[in-house]
Amino acid sequence: MKIRTLISVKHDGKLHAPGVELDVKDALGKDLIEAGRAEKVLVEPPADTAETETGKPAPAKNSKA
Repeated sequence: MKIRTLISVKHDGKLHAPGVELDVKDALGKDLIEAGRAEKVLVEPPADTAETETGKPAPAKNSKA
């Protein structure tokens, strides 16, 4: 689970400042979120470059050589 710290959080022996994004196990992430120490970061799948540039879906690729 990807989280963003809201306050300083100690994880893996390091003190992480507020605003740092961390990958943590689900159980730890849920505990930190419930305690108000972190928020969940929603991860979006990478966008296709052609769609990003034009705003339209990329044309289907022809698999024949």
